Amino acid sequence: MDNLGSSQIRALDANQIKALEAQDITTHRGNLTTGQIGNLSDNQITGLSNADVAALSTQQIQGLGVKIALFNYGQIQNMGTAQVRSMTGAQIGALNAGQIANIENVDLQALTTAQINQFSATQLGFLTAVQVGALTDAQLRSLNGAKLGAVLGNLSAVQVGNLTATQVGGLSAEQLQSMTNDQLAGLTQAQLRALSGAQMTVLRDIMAAADISKLSVEQISTLNDADLGKLTARQIDALTVDQVQALSNAQVNLILPKLSELTDLSLSQVANLDMTKLTLAKLTDAAKGLTGIQLQQLTTAQLLQTLDGSADEVLTELGAKIADLSSTQVAGLGVDINKLTDTQVGQLVQTQVRALSGAQLNALDVNKFAGLDIGSLLNTQVAQITVTQFDTAQIATMSASQVRSLTVAQLNAFSDPQLNALSAANVGQLTLNQIEALADGGSAGGVAKLGELNRSAMTADQKSVLRDILNPGDYATLFP
Repeated sequence: MDNLGSSQIRALDANQIKALEAQDITTHRGNLTTGQIGNLSDNQITGLSNADVAALSTQQIQGLGVKIALFNYGQIQNMGTAQVRSMTGAQIGALNAGQIANIENVDLQALTTAQINQFSATQLGFLTAVQVGALTDAQLRSLNGAKLGAVLGNLSAVQVGNLTATQVGGLSAEQLQSMTNDQLAGLTQAQLRALSGAQMTVLRDIMAAADISKLSVEQISTLNDADLGKLTARQIDALTVDQVQALSNAQVNLILPKLSELTDLSLSQVANLDMTKLTLAKLTDAAKGLTGIQLQQLTTAQLLQTLDGSADEVLTELGAKIADLSSTQVAGLGVDINKLTDTQVGQLVQTQVRALSGAQLNALDVNKFAGLDIGSLLNTQVAQITVTQFDTAQIATMSASQVRSLTVAQLNAFSDPQLNALSAANVGQLTLNQIEALADGGSAGGVAKLGELNRSAMTADQKSVLRDILNPGDYATLFP
């Protein structure tokens, strides 16, 4: 056989080929046609040395057909890159687990995307973690469904991040569930936003590692209550402002116990909060609690709700933030204004004080009313206040305009200390009708309560009115 020429070797028929010894094949391997290579027996193929295999042309490799499945691991490892790349789809489909696991990384990377897809999902599952890690982005992006699922478990976070959004969107919920935390953390915004409603059922576990802020507002808003309620406090806090504001009022109340960034809520969401699910610490947190503008959206019902873990209403728990409420909110409290603490009443600003009705002013306990800035009251409000509400200190600081707004009934109901508390300047500002009322139909008692100093400040016209009403003796006593 050693003396045969190349043309003679190529003329050998199938039976003659099968009769060749291993040494003959080694000697004449370069002259064997693809057809003759295909006629080699199983024993001849398995008997090829690693050097023989490495020397085969790409055409000869293809000539082996599915018999390539007879190669042992050493033979597979000695195939060159060009040889591996020359394999047909049928040959690739014939490879067994051991052969696949022994393909060199550089050879595996040389396979076209079409060849990679000739592997079945089962065969792809035979790739080692190292081999999967060596797959190119183009090769990985060509895989879908079960084939992608077969290598998914061994993909690095970087490889996961390089998959197309369509590929990720095509993963089953089970495949997503199987991904590791590192892999999930590698998902990009585009990939996460490709997730379907069915895939979002595993959101709780996905978001334990991935960045929930990458999801679209549409994805967040379409979560069902069961899935939304399963999100952890960390996940809830990772939501962006847009994501939070995309939630319905009912959804906001569902996550409220876990939500710490109340400043993220829209004004409409605030107006529909179930305050019983909020703690005092969350409500009043300087950085994350409700802002002044948000507080102004609270309804009367919300202000009168009891916070979680508290015995007092929201209204009371607001503390100094009571000054942030609008005048409309304060007026809407009605007589429940009396639920404010003494300190809070004193913290009401002028616009809030001026929004109070007479009924509200009179509903305040005397000690709370004493905390009001009397100077903030409108004249019309002063005229509606029950005189027992005023303390002497407030009367002493009333403006002349406020004093002139007091009704005859109020002046007549003033106690001696209250009348005596009027400043001398304000006594001089009393209207003639008020002066007449003090004389109480000819009695000097009311005028006497003003005290000598205050009476001395009365104007000539005021005294003239009294002179006409009082008997001369009483007048002379009051004005010696």
